[in-house]
Amino acid sequence: MLTGRLLGVCQFGQGCRYSHLTPELESKLKYQIAQQKQLSVTDPVQAARELEEHVRQKLAGRQGSEVTLNNLSVDQVPPSIRHCLSPSRRAEV
Repeated sequence: MLTGRLLGVCQFGQGCRYSHLTPELESKLKYQIAQQKQLSVTDPVQAARELEEHVRQKLAGRQGSEVTLNNLSVDQVPPSIRHCLSPSRRAEV
């Protein structure tokens, strides 16, 4: 019984109630995966759609967490862009 486990072979063979991955099936699956990866790279339209969806999901997760100059205290605004603040806010420095 232990020998079957070490060899990676099910002792029940075709009578096993679980499905097992044969070397042939594994090879076919690896080939299919390689083909799908190749297609995703060679299909720029699909790649653009996937990227757009990824960006859309990222942006949806960030809603409500937008940082604007008005949300920052004056000392948090870099000196190089403090001129963008209103005159009253610039006076707070």
